[in-house]
Amino acid sequence: MRKSFYALAFFLAPLAFAADDDNQIRDAMIKESVRNFVGSCGCPFHYRNDGKLCGVKSAYDLSNGTMPLCYRIDITVEMIEEYRARKDRPTSAVVK
Repeated sequence: MRKSFYALAFFLAPLAFAADDDNQIRDAMIKESVRNFVGSCGCPFHYRNDGKLCGVKSAYDLSNGTMPLCYRIDITVEMIEEYRARKDRPTSAVVK
């Protein structure tokens, strides 16, 4: 019984690390999206300039086309793959 448990743990461990890595990427994407958002009410959990919670008046809940990424569930596997490809791509040096 113990041997099968250890074997199962050995094979499932990489999946757990991949999930953590994906969540770290999701968090980075959310931070980047919020940082690039112009305005004070990007996500429902942000606060307006008058100190009140944005809630349903946030850009996330309005359909004006400028929705930032606010939650991990907003980010698809394809978006994570695109993010990885973009970050893994070497930056080209400008030679003058």
